[in-house]
Amino acid sequence: MSAQEIIKMIKRNALFENVGHMEDVNNEKKLLNRVYTSRVVPGEIIFSQGDKGDSVVLLLKGKAGVYVAIENGTEIEVAAIKENNFFGEMAIIDDTTRMASVRAISDCMIGTINAHDFWHYFDNFQNVSINLMKTISRRLRSTNQSLIDKLVEEKNELIRFNEALEKQVKEKTEHLKQSNEHLIQSEKMASLGQLVAGVAHEINTPVGIGVTASSHLVKSTKNILSAFENKKMSKSDLEKYLDTTVETSELILSHLMRTANLVKSFKMVSADQTSRKKRRFEVKSYIENIIQSLQPKLKKKSPQVTINCRVHIEIDSYPGVLAQIITNFIVNSLIHAFVEDKTGKITIDVEQGEDEIVITYSDDGTGMSEEAVGKIFDPFFTTKRGSGGTGLGMHIVYNSVTQILKGQIFCESVHGKGTKFILRIPVTLDN
Repeated sequence: MSAQEIIKMIKRNALFENVGHMEDVNNEKKLLNRVYTSRVVPGEIIFSQGDKGDSVVLLLKGKAGVYVAIENGTEIEVAAIKENNFFGEMAIIDDTTRMASVRAISDCMIGTINAHDFWHYFDNFQNVSINLMKTISRRLRSTNQSLIDKLVEEKNELIRFNEALEKQVKEKTEHLKQSNEHLIQSEKMASLGQLVAGVAHEINTPVGIGVTASSHLVKSTKNILSAFENKKMSKSDLEKYLDTTVETSELILSHLMRTANLVKSFKMVSADQTSRKKRRFEVKSYIENIIQSLQPKLKKKSPQVTINCRVHIEIDSYPGVLAQIITNFIVNSLIHAFVEDKTGKITIDVEQGEDEIVITYSDDGTGMSEEAVGKIFDPFFTTKRGSGGTGLGMHIVYNSVTQILKGQIFCESVHGKGTKFILRIPVTLDN
C-alpha cells in the first residue's frame, strides 16, 4: 500500500477528521513519521488489560472488539470498534493502565501514535481536540444508555422470573396438600420462594446505585458539553470531568457485574431445583453457584464458608437435588448451629473415588445430642417447632440422597463441637 493511500486512511479517521492544516506535503511526511502503521490478524491482541497506557491506536481498516476480564478469569466483550475510529486515549489522559483488552476481529490495519505525539496533535491542531471531545462524548452517552438498559433489563428479567416462579409454586402447592409428599413439595417451594425474595432484595442495592451513578454521569456530560459549546471549558474542567467519568463508569460496571453474577447463580440453581433434570455438571463450580445464590441468607450471620474441591470433578446426576441438599444444610447451620447471633465456619469437602464422590459438610456450631442425631432424618422431627420449624428439611435430604441420587448419607455430631454430614453419591446415575 502506498504512502498516499495510508495518509488518506489516516485522514479519514475520526481523530483527524476535518484537520485542514495537514494538506501540505511537509505535514503529511510528519504525519507518516508520527503514525506507525501495522497489520493485525484476527484474534491478535492489540493491547491487553493492565498494560501501560502509552499510545493511541487508529483503526484504519477492519473491526476490533473490547474485552474485560472478570473475577473467574473469563473475558466478556463490552464493545466493538469499527473502521475509522480510534481508542486507547483515556489511559494517556488519565496516565494510568489499560482498563480493557482490544483484540482484532477481522484483518486490520492500525496506526499507533505515542503519548508525546498525541499531545502534540492535541495542542497544535484545534480540530483534533474537538474530534476527541466529540468521540468521548458519543461513547459516554452510548455506554451510559447501554448500562442503564442492561440494569433495567436485569431487574425486569428477575421480576419476570420471580412472577413465573411464584405462579409455579402456587400451582404445585394447590395440588399437593393431602399427603406427606405434598408437604415435602411445599417445603421445597417455600425455601425457593425465600431465596427469590432474598435475591430480589439483594439486587435492589447495586441496581439503585447504578441508576443514581448513571443519572449523575448524564448530568455531568450535559454540563461539560454546554461549557464546550459556549467556549467556557477550561483544561481543569475537562480533567475534572474525565476523572468523574472514569470513577462513575467503574462504579456502574462493578455493580452491574455484581448484579449479573447474582442473577446468573440464582437462575442456574433455582431452574435446576424446579425442573429436576439430570445432566453432567462440574461439582465445585456448581456448589460455588449455590453459595452465591444463598448470600442474602448467609450475610445475616456471615459464617466463613470454605469449599475444598479439585477443579474438573464432574458427575452425571441431578444438580437441582444437590442444590436442595446443600441449601438445607446451610439453613440448618444458620438456624440451629449458630444461635444467638453467633457465627462460625462452614466447610464443604469433596473427594472423588473410583465410582462415587464423597461430600462432607461440616460446621463448628453448637452440635447435637446423641438422641437428636438418631432422629435427625425422621419426618417432623425438629428442635425449633415453636420457631417455625416443620421437621421436614432433613427428611427431604435423606429421601433425596437415597431415593433420587441413589446414594448414602450419615450424620455425626457432638454437643458443643459442631455437626458433620457425609454424602456418598454415584458419579454416574443410570436413568
